[in-house]
Amino acid sequence: MKTLLLPVLFAALLLPARGADKAKPAEVKPNPVTATFYITDVKCSGCVSAIEESLKRVPSVTKVEDLSEASGHAKISFDTHVASYHQIAQAVAGTSPLHGEPYVPSLKLQIPDYAKGDNAAKIDAIFAKQKDYVTVECRNKEKGLFVLHFKPLT
Repeated sequence: MKTLLLPVLFAALLLPARGADKAKPAEVKPNPVTATFYITDVKCSGCVSAIEESLKRVPSVTKVEDLSEASGHAKISFDTHVASYHQIAQAVAGTSPLHGEPYVPSLKLQIPDYAKGDNAAKIDAIFAKQKDYVTVECRNKEKGLFVLHFKPLT
């Protein structure tokens, strides 16, 4: 089950959301999620406001919570059938920085049983296929802790 879940997770994280421009697609039910994005260099309430305004321009973003200069993260609610995790990250990264340093969004992942059996090789192969979209930083192999850093969308 975990082997099947990981490819689905990466598809949701990295593939751009599909537009409604195809001929009569089947009705797609909304898929609302709330994800915690970690954001560097948020130094003041002006930074918070700028990032929130940028996120409000992303279709389907419904809520941005807990973002402050002290927290270092934001809980962002959106529909993954309308916008991808990568598009959310791009909106954060594309916000004009107020203090010179760009805002850098990332996601933290925990993959249970990463270090067991041949799971690491399988998961690393999935990470390798995504090298054009993200860089993956391993924080702890035994616990399966990773940080995804998004590359700019082209």
